[in-house]
Amino acid sequence: MVLLACCCLACGASQKARLRRITNPDTRVQFRGFSVLPPQGPAWSIAWESPDAWLFHRRIESRTHTFMAEAIALLPGEETPGSPEAFVDSVRRRIPGNWDPDRFEDLEHTVSLDASAGAGASDIWCARIYQRAIDRQARQAPGTPFIFEQYEIVCLHPDDRSTAFLVRYSERRLPAEPPDAAARAEGEGYLASMRIERLDPADAKRR
Repeated sequence: MVLLACCCLACGASQKARLRRITNPDTRVQFRGFSVLPPQGPAWSIAWESPDAWLFHRRIESRTHTFMAEAIALLPGEETPGSPEAFVDSVRRRIPGNWDPDRFEDLEHTVSLDASAGAGASDIWCARIYQRAIDRQARQAPGTPFIFEQYEIVCLHPDDRSTAFLVRYSERRLPAEPPDAAARAEGEGYLASMRIERLDPADAKRR
């Protein structure tokens, strides 16, 4: 099984990160075995990028409300699940350990097999994850409880089960602030843009 990424890169992102405009929203962000379109809409910017991860920021007119999206290539773990159901079970078991207990209070999390991801091919194993927590160490107001919600899809590549990746978006807000419906619709569009790309057989064997 792959090692799941930490709870979210977005949680530790600096509030003063140097944002860059998305100049080519129709150009896919490429990783080994998968790609994704940048989030669509004029409010989105690139907050951070590396060969293995991209972080996007959405502008919201509230100092206490943040909205981010991520794409991450994951590291392989020791287990290799033998079926889609075993993969989902393995993801489910690891979720509680992803939260920093000094920062987050886990309120709810669900994991389910996502048969629609990757065009629904039977050899593509993807899990859909929803997580909801209390965040008590937000940079805007440390000690103040914020609602943190995260929606993500994590997949194993059909040509190389040690290749895994996730795409997700997250929203953090004060309990009195309503969720941003427009931003969430853009987040769902971002998840839906994820595409799994076949690997060259020789490349898959080298891994």
